[in-house]
Amino acid sequence: MTGREMMKALTSHDHEIRSLKHRMEDLEEQNKTIQDLVLTVRELALNMKSMIEEQKAQGKRMDKLEGRSGEDLEEQNKIIQKLTLSIKESELSMKNMIEEQKEQGKRLDKLEKRSGEEWEAMKKHLIHTMLGVLAAALASGMIYLIAQNL
Repeated sequence: MTGREMMKALTSHDHEIRSLKHRMEDLEEQNKTIQDLVLTVRELALNMKSMIEEQKAQGKRMDKLEGRSGEDLEEQNKIIQKLTLSIKESELSMKNMIEEQKEQGKRLDKLEKRSGEEWEAMKKHLIHTMLGVLAAALASGMIYLIAQNL
């Protein structure tokens, strides 16, 4: 074989190897996709199984409910109506209590402000009285000093 023939053969083999690599990559990707699909199908099967079990349980509950007599259902309806009325009455009572609490809060705020204002007014009167006494004492002392000097 000549050098050219060997180069052609090597080039041909190189192309075949690259082609095989691409095919292998494609096959690996397809394999991965198939594995993902298998996992998804398994998840779906598990979900279906749990849904079927849930449906069976609900069917049993419905069978029990359907098996009850009409009197039981009427009795339950009466109880539900009484509970509904009781809840509505409780709701009204709660609303009234909330409104009363709000009013009491407002009145309490007014009382707290009033006592604070009274305290401030009392402090002002006390300070004014003390200043008046001090001024009177100073005036008396000055008058006494002036009277002694005369």
